[in-house]
Amino acid sequence: MTAILLFIKHHFHWIWHIIEELNGLIFNWRYPSLQSTTNHILKSEDEKVPLDLHWSIVEADDLPLLAQWLQQLPKTSLQFFHPHSFETEELKRLWKNPAFLFIKVCKTNDPRNIVGYHFLRGFFIGRAFHGLLVDPSMGGQGIGGQMWRIAILISEALKLDLYATISDLNIASLKSAQKSAFLKEQRQLANDYRLYKVLGLRT
Repeated sequence: MTAILLFIKHHFHWIWHIIEELNGLIFNWRYPSLQSTTNHILKSEDEKVPLDLHWSIVEADDLPLLAQWLQQLPKTSLQFFHPHSFETEELKRLWKNPAFLFIKVCKTNDPRNIVGYHFLRGFFIGRAFHGLLVDPSMGGQGIGGQMWRIAILISEALKLDLYATISDLNIASLKSAQKSAFLKEQRQLANDYRLYKVLGLRT
């Protein structure tokens, strides 16, 4: 099923948009507490983060800033990260979908200074996919690990099975994920990607 959905996403955009709209409606009916659950978890985790950073759900006013941040990142950071377009209009379309959750990471003393972004893309069948991106200037400080922790806590609270697709060539991303979470390989996908199921937190 995942391979079929990925094929449709990359080759038949208009069909994928219809699937996304329908999925969003049903997902919102099944999981209406996604936003409130996430806010509760972010508030609880905020006190545990050792860095001077703040996690929050992306609001509508944040979307142009998020688009700008994504577009100015070096190509090396985006080589394996292309879950969606980085244009403001596309981010707005996805943001309006109840099955798509944007989370940003900013410096506490400068809420407009984005240093990381991750998302959950939910499916009404009880699955969610996690993707993340950290500013290269902030690498190695545990931000990615905290992103995985938050995604897992959200999925566990909502009883969603969590998955991720990781390129075989993106060794750093795979090692980061394995350091934070227990992963179970599911299958090989196209273009050297593999599908992993996230079984839980390591710490």
